[in-house]
Amino acid sequence: MSTAILDEKNIAISEGNITVYNYKPSTGEYIGSENEYLLVGLGIPGNSTIPPPPVEEEGKAIVWNGMGLY
Repeated sequence: MSTAILDEKNIAISEGNITVYNYKPSTGEYIGSENEYLLVGLGIPGNSTIPPPPVEEEGKAIVWNGMGLY
């Protein structure tokens, strides 16, 4: 299984698999991850990011703030 290589705009320049981390668009709350297969020229799905979220702390939500999951 190959890993996708992305450019600076998160567009695939080499096809393959990549793990993306999804967040709820209305709140930014992290909702899970999934493996995506990207063809050359395609980007990651909307409402997702590539850097993994921090370790979840009990009683706290992980939220996307436009720069990262915190």
